[in-house]
Order: sequence, then C-alpha cells, then structure tokens
Amino acid sequence: MTVCDECFDADLHLCRECLTHGAAKGFAVIPREIRLLTPFLIFILGFILIIIGSFILFFNQFKGVEGSVSGGAVFLLGPIPIIIGGGPYAPLLTALALIVTIMVLVVWVIMGLRARRG
Repeated sequence: MTVCDECFDADLHLCRECLTHGAAKGFAVIPREIRLLTPFLIFILGFILIIIGSFILFFNQFKGVEGSVSGGAVFLLGPIPIIIGGGPYAPLLTALALIVTIMVLVVWVIMGLRARRG
C-alpha cells in the first residue's frame, strides 16, 4: 500500500485515515505534545531519582550502621565487555548487570533490523 506525504504522520508512522479510524475504534492516540515531552520527562525523573539516592547515601553515613557494600557493572568498549564487581554480592550483581546489558543489546539489534525494513 502506498501512502503519500500529505496523508502520512511521520511521528506515528501511520496514515491520517488509520488515525481517525483507530480513534473511532477506541485505540488511544497519544497527543503530539505529550510524545515530544516524554524523553525530557524521563530525563528529569532520572535526575530527581539520582539526587534522592545521593541524599539517602549521604544521610545514611550518620546513622552509624555497619554493613557491607556490593556492586557490579558492565562497560562496553565497542564489542568488548568489561565486567567489574566488588563485595560479597558482586557475582550476583555482576551477572544481573550482564543480563540487563544483553537484553538492551538484543532490543537495540531488533530495533535496528526493524528500521532497515521500514
């Protein structure tokens, strides 16, 4: 099916007729203003969560609670993963970080293949 530039909404990758029929059938059509603000709102939410986490870490040092700290991370330098970790739960956290990294890479490859087809 061929769609001309006048009928095609590039933001939604749908023709305007499909949008009107979809809205008539009960499909939710997100307004353009909300779609444009979503990345910015996600960035602001992440920034606020980082600030809250920093305050929690800062004020926890005054409680005098003894404990251990564990962490794990996966850095990708091109195709080469660098895996680091420390603490008693480092193997578990590093494995979790590696699984999340693999999931992100799989989604990235799938989205790239879909973009090439479209």
